Formats: sequence, C-alpha cells, structure tokens
Amino acid sequence: MDSLIRITKNITFDDLKKGRKSPVDVYEEQMNSWLFRPLDQLAADRQNTFENGYAMFGLELFFLSLMENICQVTQLTKVGIVLDLA
Repeated sequence: MDSLIRITKNITFDDLKKGRKSPVDVYEEQMNSWLFRPLDQLAADRQNTFENGYAMFGLELFFLSLMENICQVTQLTKVGIVLDLA
C-alpha cells in the first residue's frame, strides 16, 4: 500500500522505507516542486506582468524564514537544548 502513497510526484513512501530514496532526496524534491519550479514559472512570465515579482519575493521569504528556523533549531540542539514541539 505504501507504494501507492506519494510524498512527491516521483517519490513514494515505499521508496523511502526501502532505502531507494533518502530523506535528503525527499527534501530536495519537495523544495524543487514547492519553491524553485514555481519561481521558474513566475520568472519566465516576467515580461508580461509586474506582479509576479511580488509572488516571487513571497516565496523567497517563505524559504528563507524556513531555513532560519531550521538553523536555529540545529544550533539549539548542538548546545543541548531540546525543543518539545508536540
């Protein structure tokens, strides 16, 4: 059943469980699908409309704030502080 459930377009849960894909592969595919491909589409249409720049800026801010949060959690974990996010 896990082979039918997709994490991304090209990766299933079965791929992840059986080691055919790593968590890094999943992360890369998600970032490409959710961030970089939409940015490419918006950039390709920049000649026709100005508002795409605002959408691109919003996506970039989302990505950078996510990366900042990941770095902060990583730093806290390195110094021995464990966050209970449940």
